[in-house]
Amino acid sequence: LWMEVSALARQYFPFFHNQPQELTDWALFDNGGGTQCLKVVGDRIRDYLFQTNVSCDGDYEVAKWSQRRLKEGIKAATMLVNAKSEREICFGPSAAQLLHWLGESIENLLNEGDEIIVTNCDHEANIGLWMELAEKKKCKIHEWKVNPKSYLLQASTLEELLTSKTKLVCFTHVSNILGSINPVKEISKMVRDKSKEAMIVVDGVAYAPHRAIDVQDLDVDFYVISFYKIFGPHLAVMYGKEQSFSKLKTINHFFFNADDIPGKMQIGGVNPELSYGIPGIVEYLIEMGSTIQGLHSTQPTSLELIKIAFLEIAKHEEMLVEKLVSYLLTKDAVTLIGSPDHLMNVRVSIISFVIRGLDSAEVVAHLETFRIGARSGNFHADRLVSNYITKINQTNSLHAANKHGVIRISMVHYNSLQEVQMLIRALEAKIPPNQPNSKR
Repeated sequence: LWMEVSALARQYFPFFHNQPQELTDWALFDNGGGTQCLKVVGDRIRDYLFQTNVSCDGDYEVAKWSQRRLKEGIKAATMLVNAKSEREICFGPSAAQLLHWLGESIENLLNEGDEIIVTNCDHEANIGLWMELAEKKKCKIHEWKVNPKSYLLQASTLEELLTSKTKLVCFTHVSNILGSINPVKEISKMVRDKSKEAMIVVDGVAYAPHRAIDVQDLDVDFYVISFYKIFGPHLAVMYGKEQSFSKLKTINHFFFNADDIPGKMQIGGVNPELSYGIPGIVEYLIEMGSTIQGLHSTQPTSLELIKIAFLEIAKHEEMLVEKLVSYLLTKDAVTLIGSPDHLMNVRVSIISFVIRGLDSAEVVAHLETFRIGARSGNFHADRLVSNYITKINQTNSLHAANKHGVIRISMVHYNSLQEVQMLIRALEAKIPPNQPNSKR
């Protein structure tokens, strides 16, 4: 069944049906910048706006419907990350904004001489604000560097940075450039063992479209995701462990007290129409899990069905990664920025690379002529990409022409093997041929 996942999935996404001629037959490989929206999600948002678009604070019947729909969204987000309680779910307009709110509200817990650990492979949203906060509070910043061979954040390297003064450890579950899955649970255990007061902040945006999330199992303090990268609307959520949330200062209106969780840092409240769309994501995953489960005698729970769906998604994406990476590794003009491994326990379906002698933007423009949507750039991971591009330029001057970062191919489960084959044909027409006697 897993080879048919893309065909199964496309039934639920309007983008793939009834498009104007200019928008048909496009292969979308820029899903790391945002995925297609499920029909059920769009329908729910429409229904809220057209049926119950009143204040959720009223006592009349329409307002009560509005309240119930808002609560459905909060409940769905709670299930999607497997939080213990709805009090651990904080909505915001974007993951970056949620992290900034977290930085503002965590400030009171930091003192001069405290230490903060950030990485060199995160989206800037989970680096820059902590560096600014460290400067403001006179804290010490440690940079935890990704292993240049495994492309992973290794717990053993982190261990050398952890001290009794460590107050924050901030890192990504999956780099939006490298695609490698960092061992969050192992890292969390090490942090707990070495520094009892340290809080763990994880950016899960690039992980969430590809695998099931279980924040309780990961044992992190804060975890952010963006729904527009998980087949939903432009809305984000931050999980916060309740005891960790309770320590934060209030950044909302003065009448919110310390026990108002998550309201004390949920500035502006929750967008009700977009949050009402979130149950559509959960419904879709449960339905996919049920379809895959078939007529088995056991009756899985909703959470188990979500995990079943994501397991099949992972298998399908592993096949896509193997096809593309195997091809790229045959080309001596290509430098892969990430692990050459295709296995689903090692990486997700984000593939970044550069091509000797070609500017990345030129390659992306070439792909567009084949109706392939991809993108080049640093993708807000400037520290990581700039470092890799600089090293490549130093070892091979022919890369010096590249001024537009990496070429990123980011796939999700509605991408098909046929689309990857089309991408390979398009790349074959652009990548310089191997030199005689070249070695990979």
